[in-house]
Amino acid sequence: MNKKTLKALKGSIEKWEKIVKSTDAEDNGTANCPLCMAFSSCNDCPVGNLTRNNYSSGCQTTPYEEWEKHQIDCHTYTSSLPYTRIKGCRKCLRIAKTELNFLRGLLPKV
Repeated sequence: MNKKTLKALKGSIEKWEKIVKSTDAEDNGTANCPLCMAFSSCNDCPVGNLTRNNYSSGCQTTPYEEWEKHQIDCHTYTSSLPYTRIKGCRKCLRIAKTELNFLRGLLPKV
């Protein structure tokens, strides 16, 4: 993994660590995803490479898809962002932890 990709991946991991730790941390989708900001298409992103999804659908079939669906279906969000972890919602916490672990799993094995 090159330096640019590793830096972006670590930034995305940091974002999800904050979401797991605090109900104040925001998910603004691609607007505050270091991986999305680093790559012009999902084909170049390690998530998109893993899922084999292309362009704007690279995070489909990942825990992020469940996170977004849960936010819309259970917390009366529309498709507009930001999303936050809702205080007392165990499912929000579970999904956020799953997303965090998914991203950590993309780190190179040393």
